[in-house]
Amino acid sequence: MVIVESVTLEAKQTAYHACLKSCPGPLKCKKNGLIFVENLFFPCPDFQHHKKAKAIQKELDQSIPESLKDAQIKDYQCGNETQQRLLAVANRYFMKKAWEKGMGMIITGTPGLGKTFMAVAMYKQLMQKGIQAAFARPKTQGSYQSIEKYYKRLEQPKVLIYDDMGPELRKEIIVDMLFFLFDRRLTANKGVIITTNLPINNLKYSLGPRIHSRLKEKNYFLEIKGEDYRQRKRDLY
Repeated sequence: MVIVESVTLEAKQTAYHACLKSCPGPLKCKKNGLIFVENLFFPCPDFQHHKKAKAIQKELDQSIPESLKDAQIKDYQCGNETQQRLLAVANRYFMKKAWEKGMGMIITGTPGLGKTFMAVAMYKQLMQKGIQAAFARPKTQGSYQSIEKYYKRLEQPKVLIYDDMGPELRKEIIVDMLFFLFDRRLTANKGVIITTNLPINNLKYSLGPRIHSRLKEKNYFLEIKGEDYRQRKRDLY
């Protein structure tokens, strides 16, 4: 068999739509991402997109702290009303399948309140459901081209978990990249889940009115308060 080169676009589209009717999804594809036309075949565009997204996801997964590899939403420890609200909103996010509408959330608060724990837990649950997601953190080091390429790649997944937003906001060129990232994701109906140590009252100033306005359109803003759990652990010794 050979890869299709001369088959018409109409024939490819017909074969593609016929294949979709019985498609089990890229994870269960028994044809290794190939669509057949008689004794010829061509790569399935959906499967190719899935492979590309998986490669990006694998690289970005290195941003997840080793201590949180086993994080689950049900294990999030609520010490006060704001943390209980975060848990409730996270559960509602999955109950309502908010990612389908490009909805998301911005979690703010001082360090040590479990923001990253929840972000990782939500990421893992999205992956378990077969939703294309990526976990990423700010990139501030490297050439302009490498940073731009990094933020361009973050446009692709259906849901982007962007952890610890803040350090990159000191660089104007990255602020511009962030605006285009969030703007394009919003336009494409792709959601974000963002954590930041920035106070909620300062977000508009820190992000700038363009980014803040775009994020307000489809995101739930939560400010988490409480005692730094890392400090509690240190107090035990």
